[in-house]
Amino acid sequence: VATAEGVAAPIHDGSNSWNAGAVTSYARGGMGGYASYASYGSGGSGGKATAESTFSYIGNQSAGASVDAVANGGNGGQGQTSGGMGGDASATATGYAPNANALNVSSQAYGGPGGYSSTGNHGKGGKALATSIGTAFTGFVGSNAASYTDPSGTGVNAGVQALASAVIANGTSVSTAGANVGEITKTLIDAQARQAAAFGTAMPSQDSLVTVMDSNPQVRAVFADDSTVLGYGVLGRTATSTIDSIYSSSLIYRYTISDISNPQHLLVGLLDSTFSGAENDFQLDFKISASGSPTPLYTQTFTSPDEALSFFDDKVLDLGLLTSIPTNYGTMELNFISTLMAAEGASFNFNFIEGNASPVPVPPSILLLGSGLLGLLALRRRTRRS
Repeated sequence: VATAEGVAAPIHDGSNSWNAGAVTSYARGGMGGYASYASYGSGGSGGKATAESTFSYIGNQSAGASVDAVANGGNGGQGQTSGGMGGDASATATGYAPNANALNVSSQAYGGPGGYSSTGNHGKGGKALATSIGTAFTGFVGSNAASYTDPSGTGVNAGVQALASAVIANGTSVSTAGANVGEITKTLIDAQARQAAAFGTAMPSQDSLVTVMDSNPQVRAVFADDSTVLGYGVLGRTATSTIDSIYSSSLIYRYTISDISNPQHLLVGLLDSTFSGAENDFQLDFKISASGSPTPLYTQTFTSPDEALSFFDDKVLDLGLLTSIPTNYGTMELNFISTLMAAEGASFNFNFIEGNASPVPVPPSILLLGSGLLGLLALRRRTRRS
């Protein structure tokens, strides 16, 4: 556990501005124990890492400051029966400088990778959660979280990285990023009241998928039988400024393509969405891209909340054959990114799943090809407004 706290006096940097200071904390969990192959034992779990940085400064507007917190969970130990679980990581950075013109608050959390096992029962990567809170006249908050299985194993190697960033505009902004492997731990509720939020789960368990797909019969019908859900995600944003500011959240999923048995189509199930606030000046951009592809797999811009609510509501995107998706040295890297420009207080959140499945005959308004055409979204609904 690492904790850093600072109350700084301004420092002149040689230019016409003043630097209020910087606070950084770093924590790393210990590596889990190795089990001898002769013992047929399991690897030990990696240690948990918690990093917290707190900074406060009240001074002139020309002062700037930076606050950083970095946490790395310990690696799971190698074992014969099974690999050890990776250590969890939590990083929280808080900066309070209400008069500062340049307050940058950053948090990074990396769950320890699960331990390797020759039987293929590799340990899951540790959970990661990063939160940045900044109060200033102007500035920036950013959060980065990642979780992966053992990269050298022989099973399905998967991971997810979550990124969230937002401006600070004469007030307080919060960014949160979370990543884990296995159980789904975050929902749309967890994205509320945050200027930027991104929560991703790689290889979500079947039990945890039941709840999120329960109210989405069309998506549930497509992801059935021999399909494999590879990832789950929540992306959210809340505007705090009336100026043209961008609030961004993204999820990057990585899979070893050769580990995915019976490759079919890459499908994205759009589950639920929520909107609140003023409708004027609304613009939501949504894009799906693959590393190594010169063009996005899918891209869409919404200029009204109604269009976005209708789109993110129990529908399926078919991005084509899984084997046609570009890879980078055998790794398929998918990036889901969403940005919001809207009136102060406007908020839009949505969740989704993506995976390997065969498309089934469904109404055209449900199955959307990767064309980005809004013509399929003629019906507008307000039932999901909050």
